[in-house]
Amino acid sequence: MAERSEVIWNRIDRACRFAATEWHPLCKRARALYHGQHWPGMRSKRSERSRVVVNYCRPTVETKVANLAFAYPEFHLKPLNREGAEFATVATHLLTYDWREAGAQAEAKRALRDANIFGLGIVATGWLFETEPRDGKPGVRVEGGRPAEAVEPTDSTPDSAPLEDALPPEEVPPPVRTDRPFVKRVSPLCFFIDPEGDSVLENAAWCGYWELRPLEEVKADRRFKNTRQLKGTSKDLTPWMSEELRGYDEAIMPADCKRTKLFHYYEKATRLHYIFSDEHQKPLLTEEWHWEGDHYPFAYLRTPDDEDAFYPTSPLIWVEHQQREINESRTQHSEWRRQAAPKYQTSSTLEEAQRQAVASDRAGTVVEGVQQGLTPLV
Repeated sequence: MAERSEVIWNRIDRACRFAATEWHPLCKRARALYHGQHWPGMRSKRSERSRVVVNYCRPTVETKVANLAFAYPEFHLKPLNREGAEFATVATHLLTYDWREAGAQAEAKRALRDANIFGLGIVATGWLFETEPRDGKPGVRVEGGRPAEAVEPTDSTPDSAPLEDALPPEEVPPPVRTDRPFVKRVSPLCFFIDPEGDSVLENAAWCGYWELRPLEEVKADRRFKNTRQLKGTSKDLTPWMSEELRGYDEAIMPADCKRTKLFHYYEKATRLHYIFSDEHQKPLLTEEWHWEGDHYPFAYLRTPDDEDAFYPTSPLIWVEHQQREINESRTQHSEWRRQAAPKYQTSSTLEEAQRQAVASDRAGTVVEGVQQGLTPLV
């Protein structure tokens, strides 16, 4: 098992390095174009030079997203037999209900925006099971499948007997809060895949994503093991901490400030799902896929691009040159207007108020007290 864990961890590390080299720089350029940061250093300092930005990238993205995701999708089912045809209408309404309850519309819209900005939008799909908290302890939360020990009565439980009467109080499962399909947007910068894969996700031998989770939440999850060694880190929250908290050592940092990085790894050949932490190479969770079929639990939108690589080029980068041409031409117009503003000379020494009057851009400004007059510079 230790050798297997090392192999998987090396794959994750290799995939993350590949993404950081080949994918993240493109995402950084695309994000800057979307936010209108088209000139060097715009985010960090203010320039005295005219730098006009006519940002066509953001309105283009938002217009496409608003027009494509303004309403719920229409589900069309094709029954396979007469019995299925009788329930087709009910099944269609049930799909619409699950779509609404899962918040799938909002998550799909976020992924659509990602696809138009970065060229890749991804959502994770599956089943969400949650129970109510009990005795001050958080309830069970499972993304991907329902834990067998929490949902089914024992074989000896009579069908007519309530579960609360059939089991001792300490063994009665807490009330179920959520039991439905789920859809969750995955940041394209957090998604990793086998570097040897091509443009089709299902052709990859393995893939996954990483996320930051509160350390307390990870340690309280009863599905996880090998959590005792986890210490977590607060570095991602440090910029927004008070001066007092910044001076704390990690060992005494408040628990609610600590996060741990979890890697979800999916392998098609074995149909296994692993969860690792970045603090050691022992898996926190190893489980079989909870769904039928050999497809990964992801739905994605990908901009058409090179068929030999999964990560595409952002559509905003396609028009980066045209966007810069527009910005530069408008900047030149702005500079020409400034350069063409009337300028004057005089042999008299001007006071500050007179200088301001001469430099004013208001028509008809009166310059008082100039003895020798003002001569326009041609």
